Amino acid sequence: FTQEKEPVRSCDASKFRLALALITLPAFVRIASDYRVFTLPLTPTAACSLVEEWLRQPNVRLLQPSTRTWLLLSKLCKAGQAQGVMVMDAHLGALAVEHGAMIATTDRYFMQFPALNVINPILDEPAA
Repeated sequence: FTQEKEPVRSCDASKFRLALALITLPAFVRIASDYRVFTLPLTPTAACSLVEEWLRQPNVRLLQPSTRTWLLLSKLCKAGQAQGVMVMDAHLGALAVEHGAMIATTDRYFMQFPALNVINPILDEPAA
């Protein structure tokens, strides 16, 4: 992370619940510790410690796939015509649908999956 941007270090449990897909956590560590992405990347130890801090928060839980996840993923891929890197977005969408969760993202590609409840956390309104 650069000095201009500070990572989210904790979540106020009185405001919201946060569900994280397990698959996103190693992706965070990979990106946050990559010198090609950040001028001053986190060390792998620091990135992992940050994730562990998030997971210790009482309002944070991990979304785990079940046997139903594949069926939902398949439907989302077909409905949204997901291919390539979009398949991972469909996977996150399947987990959200399965667990009744909302996707908070600035990535507009999630809007191609009509079954998803998507908000833009920066605008605090549905992504468009």
